[in-house]
Amino acid sequence: MGRLSASSDSQQSESLAKQALPTGLLSLRWVMSRLVRLRDDSGLTLTECIVAITVVSLTGALMTPPLFLAAATRVQNRRAEQAFQIAQGEIDRIRSLVEQGNHNIGNLPTGVPDANFPAPAPNAIAGLIRTVNNTCANIYDNSTIPPTSLLPIDADGDCDADFYLQSFRTEGGIVDAGQPSNFEVGVRVYSQSIVAPGNGLRPNIQTDQASLKFTSGEGNQRESPLAVLYTDVTWDGSGVSLSCYHNAAACTTIP
Repeated sequence: MGRLSASSDSQQSESLAKQALPTGLLSLRWVMSRLVRLRDDSGLTLTECIVAITVVSLTGALMTPPLFLAAATRVQNRRAEQAFQIAQGEIDRIRSLVEQGNHNIGNLPTGVPDANFPAPAPNAIAGLIRTVNNTCANIYDNSTIPPTSLLPIDADGDCDADFYLQSFRTEGGIVDAGQPSNFEVGVRVYSQSIVAPGNGLRPNIQTDQASLKFTSGEGNQRESPLAVLYTDVTWDGSGVSLSCYHNAAACTTIP
């Protein structure tokens, strides 16, 4: 009976020992799983936050310059398009006067000798302004201004200059009653940035058209015109004859 009791106790001890080892391993696995779960539930670590912030900052730094360049280039192109429309409008005004026979040396751009055409760069600003707002002061009346003077152009009706127009022509021949014929017209349109902060023209004003390029600033638009147009205008008196046909009272006899 003593041997049986001892053997039974030994077997029970071995069984308990065998059961104890797996239980310890299971406990360790449970603790590790809890630690992993606690880490997952606690969110990002400080290192991970720093890496995320760095990536976002670098992405923003890489994207911002192209956006600014695209916006500046879009503004530059829109300004150049407005300048071209102003230059073309001046050409159309002169052509309309000539076609109707209503032109004279008083309402055309000032003539310069053929040897001095195109006119040199502007050196002054006229005291009048061409505007869409009839309430502005000193509105331009299509009178002649010197070929080297700039005419302020108000494009949005706020009575402030948005562009500056330089218009000139060759002297051409005189057909009748002081009406020039066969002359060439030149038009340059500058941006408002041609005027320095002290309300004077910037130095080194150029006559060649400014280059339009992908840029973050104004480029050479501070010294160069945004639009430059040249065209030939011919008149031989036929426009007056057509005007006489439609309106005999306004007829001017052509020899």
